[in-house]
This record gives sequence, structure tokens and C-alpha cells, in this order.
Amino acid sequence: MKILEWNTRNLAVSDRFPYWYDTMSQAHLHAWLATDDPARFHASARVFDLGTVQLSTMSHHTLRVHRTAKLIRQSDPEIFKLHLLLGGAGGLRQAGRDVTFRAGQFLTIDSSRPYQGWRGPDGDSAKAL
Repeated sequence: MKILEWNTRNLAVSDRFPYWYDTMSQAHLHAWLATDDPARFHASARVFDLGTVQLSTMSHHTLRVHRTAKLIRQSDPEIFKLHLLLGGAGGLRQAGRDVTFRAGQFLTIDSSRPYQGWRGPDGDSAKAL
């Protein structure tokens, strides 16, 4: 088992969001990320690589995500991501469906279909497994 960890805690304020964007684009699915308040942005993640399955814990301030058809054509691992939201709330639009979710709910994302979403409203930290 391989364990990877990332944290923005010790980075300069101006480096936190760019670091997170680059790191998550390489470690997970490549998608466009945005935050409303880069100066307040903090995030951490721990990834347990179990071979064909990857387990991640993640905490971050408000994020918006957009995975376009162009990004999918460039790189698609053809996976499903199962999220259990542990804190905060969010929303997702994929395949003609709009859903909102909150702590204690599961969410499935298909890497082969474009999507838009958000997590962690009002500057609160979102936590997910």
C-alpha cells in the first residue's frame, strides 16, 4: 500500500490554491478548479493507493469544479468515484441531473461524462472520503 499526503498549511497564501489545483489535477481526475476566496483557501488530502482501488480523505474550503468533454478526451481513466461527504455540503450536475448533497450522503461521479459541481459553501470546510 502506498500513502500520499498533501497539505497547504505551510505554504504562502498566494501558493495554496495553485498548489492544490496542480496536485489534485495530477493525483485525481483532471478538472478545472476555482475558489471564491484564494486568500482563505486551505486544503489537505491523504490518498491510500491499494492498486485497483484508491481511498482518499480530503478537506478543503469552497471549491467549484468543472470537468469538460475536452479534458475527458485528453485523459479518462474510465472510473467511478464514490464520495461520502463527512462535512459541509455540495452540488453536482452530470448527465442531465442536478443534485445537492450534505454530510452523511453518498455521491457517485462518472469520470467519462462531463460534470460541474461545488463543495463547501460559505467558506466552510468540506470533508469527504
